[in-house]
Amino acid sequence: LGRSKQTIDFDALDGQPVGLVILFLVPPLQFQKHLQTMVEFSKHLQQPDIHQALMQAPDAGAMLQIIMERKTS
Repeated sequence: LGRSKQTIDFDALDGQPVGLVILFLVPPLQFQKHLQTMVEFSKHLQQPDIHQALMQAPDAGAMLQIIMERKTS
């Protein structure tokens, strides 16, 4: 998960600038698991409170904590 405090024009489908970038590393032949993970993660990021918390987190550790807390709730 990467973050840019200054959003980037990324030609996103919704026309909005991008502030968070996610990279998934997927083992060979596990494409379906990759899709499931992307869907679940994107559901969380669509919630304004989570997106804002990640954008305002002071460091990578805090970002991970936000994600882990959301995963268990």
